[in-house]
Amino acid sequence: MGPTIHILGLGNLGKLFAHSLATKPKPPPVTLLLHRLPLYHMAKAQGPKIKIYQDGVWYGDGRYDVEFIPQGGNKNHSDTKVISNLIVTTKSHKMAEALGTIKHRLSRMSTVLFIHNGMGVVEEVNKLVFPNVKDRPHYLFGIASHGVSQHTPFTAILAGHGFVTIGNPEMDKEKHPVKSYLLRQVIDSKLLRASEVPWDEFRLLQLQKLAVNAVINPLTALNNCLNGMVVESSMSGDIGNLFGGLVSEISQVLCSLPELQGIPGLKERFSIESLRNIIHDVVSATAQNRSSMLQDVSNGRETEISYINGYIVERGKELGIECPVNRRMVTNILDAVSKQKLQAVWNEVGESAKQ
Repeated sequence: MGPTIHILGLGNLGKLFAHSLATKPKPPPVTLLLHRLPLYHMAKAQGPKIKIYQDGVWYGDGRYDVEFIPQGGNKNHSDTKVISNLIVTTKSHKMAEALGTIKHRLSRMSTVLFIHNGMGVVEEVNKLVFPNVKDRPHYLFGIASHGVSQHTPFTAILAGHGFVTIGNPEMDKEKHPVKSYLLRQVIDSKLLRASEVPWDEFRLLQLQKLAVNAVINPLTALNNCLNGMVVESSMSGDIGNLFGGLVSEISQVLCSLPELQGIPGLKERFSIESLRNIIHDVVSATAQNRSSMLQDVSNGRETEISYINGYIVERGKELGIECPVNRRMVTNILDAVSKQKLQAVWNEVGESAKQ
């Protein structure tokens, strides 16, 4: 048995990663870190078991340990058991807070793999959780294109097979880079279809995904539609105007980022035409999917809009580029979530009045 891999965040991707590792022919020990006490009690009572529905069949043979990690001011520093390998799949806006609860169990010898949407998260984590460079764990970053939807707290549906692309900031600095234990375990999982790419290429892929999410996510969430409807409506009407405005602003910002200047083919890769084609390709492959932002808004949950369109707005501000359409998306999504939360409160009041 090798070292334990801890998973922080049991959303759709968290379940997929946990299941994929725990069901390998020679699986590593996998421990789920749970922040919600009812979920922890449920896991202890049931086993715990994670099941993934794939190609018409439920799979769930993996074995897991679970730990309860108190949130907020109730940090349990009595547990000093070191976490050497960690996969974090929490939402972008929860990542720094979640890592803060286990900061005392991580060291510069630990490896952390971040799987999330949007940009600007690691900067926030460094500022709030690991301000001292010498104390920081080794970071890996991942982009997942698997289509996974929620079913129950411990089950999920793999609706579309995708890939996991991993970037290692240290890869290009080392003459003979050695793949870490965590990286080897993830790449060795057939279900995840994971691979590592050079860091410069990964950064471009990360921004490419940001561009796709910044168009598909808010437009589907605000119009309560499946992904496919975005492209069908992208040539005319209000959605068409917003689509065009978003792509234009995103292209201008990405092509102007100072850290990317000098990279061959930058302007072509993030041109308006290229971004339109990439978005169309993604939508064609996920036409029947409900975006994660649509699911969040529908349930009155906080979204990652500040790390997606909000990131474009902030980087644009640094560069002197106005991004009014992206700014409008941020405002409208925040308003939509607030209205949904308010509606849920009124529904509860109405139900109580009937009793």
